[in-house]
Amino acid sequence: MKAMIAFTILITCGIVQAQLGRAGHPQPAVLASDAAAALNRAEPDPPRESVTSNVDSDHSITRFYIGSNADPEAFNVAVARVSGAISFDRAQPARSEVNLVVYPSEAGGPAGPDGRLANGRPTASAAETVLLFRSTGTAASNRGELRIAGELTVRHIRRDPVVVWNEAYDGPTYGEPAVSSLTRPATLVVAGSDTRSRGRFPMTASLQVGNDSFPGLTSAILHSDWPIVVENEACVNPETFEDYDGPSCTGTTVSAEPQVIVPAGVSEDYYGMGQVLPYGSRVTVTFHLTAIPAGGSSQSGGK
Repeated sequence: MKAMIAFTILITCGIVQAQLGRAGHPQPAVLASDAAAALNRAEPDPPRESVTSNVDSDHSITRFYIGSNADPEAFNVAVARVSGAISFDRAQPARSEVNLVVYPSEAGGPAGPDGRLANGRPTASAAETVLLFRSTGTAASNRGELRIAGELTVRHIRRDPVVVWNEAYDGPTYGEPAVSSLTRPATLVVAGSDTRSRGRFPMTASLQVGNDSFPGLTSAILHSDWPIVVENEACVNPETFEDYDGPSCTGTTVSAEPQVIVPAGVSEDYYGMGQVLPYGSRVTVTFHLTAIPAGGSSQSGGK
């Protein structure tokens, strides 16, 4: 009889505790989960509103300048092609990404870390430089620009000439590529442009690097081959092959701006005009880009 009474009391207590739990004293675990769910509902992550574009390398160029703080674009020493991809997030600019690759116009593409092209062949020139910019963070400035923090890598490739003198000598050949590479922080400043466009749009950007923070950059640029850039290039073969000397090509050439020419002497020793050799403490790289929708193709008829 006593056992039955005790069993009844236990059951009654269990029912009372269950009712109290339902009535006004919810379990702590339930409180924690409800709070987490409410927090997630109150502060959802903003959706990505990014526009991803590719850089049309047939209609995009880079210019290299050497100068000073007072005149950063004193000497335009080279032009090059540029390719890459850009993604601007309108909701959160810090999520934007920019990746650019700069290479000589006639190289057929940028050389890799081993100094070879994508097809496995070494570069054709004796000295070549490739620049790579990879963004690591973005913040909007108060002037409508985007200041994009990132890493700038300079890859310099050299191929020493190999000369073998004989009766059939027709010029030097070049040995295996020797590659030197250096990476430093850099900031890319993107001028105000329609980064919300999902079609084709132009974009201008630039970065400046001091010789003290990036040793060897000026030398790598000055001691590299930088052919002129030809935009909208189109080549056709002649209808007849008499006196054939190659296809006929048209296009718009883009070259470095003429260097400053000054008298080489103003006294009895005057011997004509001479060039002012580029000098300065800073390198400025300007990007004149044409962005196209990701997956789109260039409209150029060039190679």
